[in-house]
Amino acid sequence: MQEVQNISTLSREDVLVFHGDEHEGVTQPGTFQCCPCGVQLYNRRKLPTYELVEFTLEFPEVGNESGQALSCTGIVAQCQFEESVNLYRIWVKFLDLPKSVQDRLRTLTQALDLLCPFCENF
Repeated sequence: MQEVQNISTLSREDVLVFHGDEHEGVTQPGTFQCCPCGVQLYNRRKLPTYELVEFTLEFPEVGNESGQALSCTGIVAQCQFEESVNLYRIWVKFLDLPKSVQDRLRTLTQALDLLCPFCENF
């Protein structure tokens, strides 16, 4: 995620996904979702179902909470090509997020309306 000073200025379109050694991130469309369960992201490359992937999540500085970068592991649950955005839509389930990070991610993504339908109900 892009570092910002004020959470109210951040939007889905400010979320960038970098894959491998690419230097140019993929700006995420309006249907991007992220929550403590996982992430639904868009990428230029297809990822095989059930592949383990490593992430570095970068949290913005918000209020009195400093910015943070955290590495975690996820598993690709689904991948399909979306013609409307000319990108692959990829669903990844997080496997090892600590509870403190899950709580921070929930707070941030709830404020930005990025939660998945499951998490919106809890």
